[in-house]
Amino acid sequence: MQDDGSVVLTWTVPAASTPGAGVPSSGATSDPLGSTPGTTAPVPRRLAAVLAAPPGLRFEARSDRSVAVLGSGPDVVGALPRVVVVDDTGAPLVADLVVRATDPGLLDVLVDPGPAGSAALTFGATPLVSADWGEREGGRSLAVVPASWVRAGSVAALDALWSALVVVAPDADSTSMHDQLTCHALGAPTKDSWNLEPWRPEVDVLTLLAARCNP
Repeated sequence: MQDDGSVVLTWTVPAASTPGAGVPSSGATSDPLGSTPGTTAPVPRRLAAVLAAPPGLRFEARSDRSVAVLGSGPDVVGALPRVVVVDDTGAPLVADLVVRATDPGLLDVLVDPGPAGSAALTFGATPLVSADWGEREGGRSLAVVPASWVRAGSVAALDALWSALVVVAPDADSTSMHDQLTCHALGAPTKDSWNLEPWRPEVDVLTLLAARCNP
C-alpha cells in the first residue's frame, strides 16, 4: 500500500507472437472509445490479466480509458487509472482496461501483441484527504485536499473524489462547485488545496479556465 492509501498491482506480462492470443473467446467487451459492445476489439490483443470486482461492486469505463468502481448506485467508490505496461527495455506497450459487456464485474487487461513485459495498475479507494469549510476571498469556501493518486489525473479518480466530497460536504453538491473541482484537477493539480466557493457563478469551461478556476 502507498502512503496515499492506494494500492499498486504489478505482474509480468508474457510474450505473445500470435495476434489475438489470449483474447476471451466471447469477445464481449465494452470499449469507451468506440468498439461496439458484443464485438471483438478492432486490434487483436492478448489477455494479460482479468480482474474481478468484489461482490456488490462493478466496473464502469470512462472516456479516458480509466475505470470507475461503483456499488449498487451511481456513486463511485474507487478508481483504476490507465494501466501501464512496459517491455524489458522500459519501452511502453499499448494496453487498455476493458470492462466485460456481459459481466461488469470483470475487467480485462488487454495488451497489443509483442514482447514480454511488466504491468502496473493503481487502485485507489480513498480519494479525499480532507474538506474544510472556511471564509476566504470574501465568502464561504471549501478547501479540498485530494489524495496524490487523484492529483495524477483521470476521469475515474475525479469521479471518485466528487462522490466522496458530497458525502462529507453536502452543501458542495452543485454544478458550479463540481466545475471548479474539475478545473483544479486540470489546471492546478499540485496546489496544496483546491478551494471551491459556492457563491461563484456557473460559467462555461473556457471562462472558468481563464479565471484560474475562480470566476
